[in-house]
Amino acid sequence: MHYHYKPFELLQSHSRQKLEGQIDSFDMEALIRYRDERKPGFHLISHLLYKDESEYLSTFNASKYVGIPELRAKFSELGISLPFS
Repeated sequence: MHYHYKPFELLQSHSRQKLEGQIDSFDMEALIRYRDERKPGFHLISHLLYKDESEYLSTFNASKYVGIPELRAKFSELGISLPFS
């Protein structure tokens, strides 16, 4: 099991935190310039350029993901909470 994709607000918050001290400004021009110059952490910039959560979610390929309700039930039975739920 792999939780690669964070909820949108958490993704943006963590990306911003990781870039603090690396980038002078979080305005659109500065973000694009930083990304284009491929400075440290430039891969995080794409997370900050989504206009909203629906744009972020549209990048997922739903056909690659399968829900497993039995697994959720088993975790619940064991008292283990699932991340991001």
